[in-house]
Amino acid sequence: MDASAALIDALHRRRPKLPVVAVVEKHDEAVERALRAAGTSYYFALKTDEPLLRDVIEMMGVGSVAAHSGLSPPRSRLCAKPRAEPPVRARSRYGRSSFD
Repeated sequence: MDASAALIDALHRRRPKLPVVAVVEKHDEAVERALRAAGTSYYFALKTDEPLLRDVIEMMGVGSVAAHSGLSPPRSRLCAKPRAEPPVRARSRYGRSSFD
């Protein structure tokens, strides 16, 4: 718990307006106080607050909180294989391309 509070404190110092969501398995008053003192914006216990957590995440603009499909994400253009270089157009000594 100390490591979590330290991480939240570091995040809060670097980005004070960044909303930090703390999610714990079950509610504990002492843990909630420590995490909120470190800078947590939202605190949820999965056992009781899961529907509310989903609503807050969607409200924050993160998007749908659907279950993971198990599939790999699609390849991005940045990760795609590089395209082959176009052929070099050679010029003859008369100034015309050898492909013309």
